[in-house]
Amino acid sequence: MSDKEEGWAIVQHAPGEPRNKTEPIFLALVDRLKTQELWWTADDPKLVMKFHKKHAADHSAARLKGAVVILFEHALKTITEQKDKFSGEK
Repeated sequence: MSDKEEGWAIVQHAPGEPRNKTEPIFLALVDRLKTQELWWTADDPKLVMKFHKKHAADHSAARLKGAVVILFEHALKTITEQKDKFSGEK
């Protein structure tokens, strides 16, 4: 593991997105201390909520339909790739 502190994030498939789509859109739970306007983001890695303890992320995800806990770094990578893809579609 790198010298970065490990963390966790909560993600889910975008509502209405087919589960068998080859490139599904993922949403990451937003840190509400950074913005009061959004709950989920598909394209802004700066807003992704970082949980420092996995059990806290698991507890929060259990209350959200379809949400799963993944490594924070993986969530950032996924959201950053989507941001790049979305900006290239314009």
